Amino acid sequence: MKHHPTPKQLEVLNIIKQSIITRGYAPTLDEMSKEIGISRISVYDRICGLKNKKLLYNHPHMARSWVVG
Repeated sequence: MKHHPTPKQLEVLNIIKQSIITRGYAPTLDEMSKEIGISRISVYDRICGLKNKKLLYNHPHMARSWVVG
């Protein structure tokens, strides 16, 4: 079964993708929260949802090492 992101999760996923393309690394929770206009915990919740759906992964010992799945 293919899991699809919600529109809010997709917004975060697109920000992460764009940052990786333009800067070579993912944005911080603070940067994403300011760009979207929501709290850091809300960004974190959306990231957790993406991880649960296997749409986003990170390396356990590297900061801001998101891999879009």
